Amino acid sequence: MPNPSYAPQSRAYPLIEAALARIATHPETARDPETLARKLGLTPAGLQAAVRNWSGAAPERFFSLFAPGGLARRLIPPMGPRSRGRAAAPYPAVRLRVMAKTPPGEPLRHGVHETPFGFCLVGVLGEAVCWLSFREKSDLGRARRELLDFWRGVPALADEATTARWIPEIFDLPCGRPGAEIPVAVRGTPFQIAVWKALLTLPPGSVCTYGEIARAAGRPGAARAVGNAVAANPVSFLIPCHRVVPRGGGFGNYGGGRLRKRALLAWEAARFPAP
Repeated sequence: MPNPSYAPQSRAYPLIEAALARIATHPETARDPETLARKLGLTPAGLQAAVRNWSGAAPERFFSLFAPGGLARRLIPPMGPRSRGRAAAPYPAVRLRVMAKTPPGEPLRHGVHETPFGFCLVGVLGEAVCWLSFREKSDLGRARRELLDFWRGVPALADEATTARWIPEIFDLPCGRPGAEIPVAVRGTPFQIAVWKALLTLPPGSVCTYGEIARAAGRPGAARAVGNAVAANPVSFLIPCHRVVPRGGGFGNYGGGRLRKRALLAWEAARFPAP
């Protein structure tokens, strides 16, 4: 499989965040690309090209998530008895491996890579992705410390050549092979694992409330505990904690930053119809 470069999209990502920051404070600009472009110091054609090149969609479609009712139209419960007829989108497909013990002598390989959402730190254990966190370039040192603390006791090795091969599998939709799965290794408490499994039932292009995830994890009313489990998710994007939003409205918090959460959701919404 060719290994595409995400450097152009990574360099363009700050502009996307700037646009989303403007929409966060002036929601009406989500429906007014010309005004949004002017406020960003761009021509309408320049904004059109930048958003299309980054997201693959026209601004009107990409920013539609932030128009009134855009997020609400994508709210669904996790898959369960009420939603057996709903099939999860085929990409990215994740095979979760819960590890009570780590294989003896198996090194934790990690590397930093450019993605459509800026820089990310990826960890790989054997043949499974065991860490993914988005960070600003200046904050990657803290991300490494978090990775090593989570997988404490596992020998670690910087190895970008190994972790690089996973980047197109994760982020390049055309490279997603039908029926292919991305193995993901985690360890956590039984409740954390139940929450992460519930997150995996949410297809791209959808969102769900913390309360619905709590019910799916067998702890109705434990929305706050779900929030803690979501925050502890070691493999962002693949275990899609960005798809959980507050019941009262808005997008909520995200370990990689609130604007990045909006970018992730809009990127998915531009590719996948509302469930």
